[in-house]
Amino acid sequence: MWQLKLRTHLVDTMGFTNSTHDLCLFSRRMNDSVLVEGVYVDDIIVSHNGNKHLEWFKNEFTGPNGFRAKHVGELSWFLGVEVVQHADYTVNLSQSQYVKKLC
Repeated sequence: MWQLKLRTHLVDTMGFTNSTHDLCLFSRRMNDSVLVEGVYVDDIIVSHNGNKHLEWFKNEFTGPNGFRAKHVGELSWFLGVEVVQHADYTVNLSQSQYVKKLC
């Protein structure tokens, strides 16, 4: 039920397109900007190329007909994977903590 409610809000209310390859992936183009949203259970990550549209997303997502949510800042960990974002827009992913636990 949660996924259906979330999907309905993102697609019908906010104008996102649901991926046909991965039902937990949504995207929306706005002029020259793109927002991509990934969902895992109740964790959501948003990738964007324009802060103006990130603000739009946060306001629409948590608005009167939206969801209770909080923005916790730049992504640094997700599902046990360390995420390092660089100024040149490249991203490094690492599971070194997981590997250390195995040893």
